[in-house]
Amino acid sequence: HALLLAPKTRSADQDELWAAAKMEPLEAILASMQASSNTCATLLLNGEPACIFGCRYDGETGYPWMIGSDLLVQHAKPFLQLCPTWVEKMRQGVTKLENYVDARNTVAIRWLKRLGFKFDDAAPYGPLNLPFHRFTMEGKP
Repeated sequence: HALLLAPKTRSADQDELWAAAKMEPLEAILASMQASSNTCATLLLNGEPACIFGCRYDGETGYPWMIGSDLLVQHAKPFLQLCPTWVEKMRQGVTKLENYVDARNTVAIRWLKRLGFKFDDAAPYGPLNLPFHRFTMEGKP
């Protein structure tokens, strides 16, 4: 699925990957999958990968991630209906979920807020020192 999704990655996700880690989509997808191999999943819409997501764990903290295509925007309703279930699965056994989102990625920020994540003010992050928000969800489900 990574090979199919990478060339169709949303431009906002491409910009975020480059700003956060200077990675192209395929490299980022593969690295993220390797770091969280037991928790990865692909959402297929009309037989095409709309996103690949997962969560890397370190102690009591989970680091959720997702890389998607424009299919997510085109089919937002079924995607949004599935999200709470996956977030609850990611929260199992940890006290906190956290990661960073590019301040320019307004679609992702709205989605994360809808899921109940809290946001820090934007601050320089990654090799380009562009503004990113740290987002968190604390407490066990």
